[in-house]
Amino acid sequence: MKKIKSFELDHTKLKKGLYISRVDGNITSFDLRMKQPYKDALLSPVEIHSFEHLLASVLRSGKLKDKILYVGPMGCATGFYVLVSDANIDDFKPVLIDALKFIAYECSEMYGGTKAECGNYKTLDLKIGKKCALDYLGVLL
Repeated sequence: MKKIKSFELDHTKLKKGLYISRVDGNITSFDLRMKQPYKDALLSPVEIHSFEHLLASVLRSGKLKDKILYVGPMGCATGFYVLVSDANIDDFKPVLIDALKFIAYECSEMYGGTKAECGNYKTLDLKIGKKCALDYLGVLL
């Protein structure tokens, strides 16, 4: 079986940051690497879930809202993928930074935080999601 592209990357050398992991036609997959593999503690399930709700909601309401196709965690618990149509890193990075600033400093509610809106709402924590945004903002700035 052919090795997929992401497995060809040496994760022992990967640092925190924002990367383009692949481009498929007009769809760019961004790697939001929040933790350095094998150096940092992994994101906890509560961090992953909380930050996912906040980031997906804010990005899908922002400047690139019609271009955000997917926001979701990496299985290795070191970050997130965001798939965006018709956008390059220069388009996406300022929107991401604005989203992180909003989450970290202004957000006052957990989006999709009720039993009716989420299949596991008890693992959502606004404070923890805001801290994830603030920590990753520090990486990007």
